[in-house]
Amino acid sequence: MVISRVLILYEPRLYSDLINELIEQLGLLDIVEITDNHSASKSNDSQNQDDIDVVILPLDGDGEPKTSLLPDHVPDAKLVAFSPDGSLGMRRMPGEDDWIEMRPFGISQLIVEILRANPVY
Repeated sequence: MVISRVLILYEPRLYSDLINELIEQLGLLDIVEITDNHSASKSNDSQNQDDIDVVILPLDGDGEPKTSLLPDHVPDAKLVAFSPDGSLGMRRMPGEDDWIEMRPFGISQLIVEILRANPVY
């Protein structure tokens, strides 16, 4: 079985924990947990970060992906950012510079974006 690896950098931490619990229920994902200082607790080295399929980010106050939360070594992964109220989500595919807007953006859309990161799904 191929498992998608997800790095959760969402803020505030309460939402990060809820997202973690939700996608763990799917059973098809390996979640790379994040400590309070945004370092990966399950995969601290860049070798393991290269294996990440999806990074989940919040949007900042201007509605832009909060890329300042990304680690120094940015994995070649799909980036998904969304607002807590679900009014806006954004996606950037690996190797691309442009973000694609998705409106509205709910839990089902988040799950689809995570699962579609792995070509098996």
